[in-house]
Amino acid sequence: MTASPKDNLIDWLRDAHSMEEQAEKMLTAQSARLEHYPRLRQRIEQHIRETQEQRQVIESLPEPPGQQPLHPQGPGRQVDGAGPGHRRRPHER
Repeated sequence: MTASPKDNLIDWLRDAHSMEEQAEKMLTAQSARLEHYPRLRQRIEQHIRETQEQRQVIESLPEPPGQQPLHPQGPGRQVDGAGPGHRRRPHER
């Protein structure tokens, strides 16, 4: 069974949100270790702000009717598969 374009878009948005969250965590940790490299730290902090803005754009989207939320929050979030943000589609289970 082939996923519809709408299902593909929803999956892509979920993946994008997960990637932005992971990037923010990784960049924040990296920034904390760059105290002796102020120019690099400044650029990483700029990238963190850009990442937060991109995550907020996804979070501002309306939830798709009849679907799981685009940006599940909290410990109930289930992500499985090949890498961060990869969610199995119903036909892949």
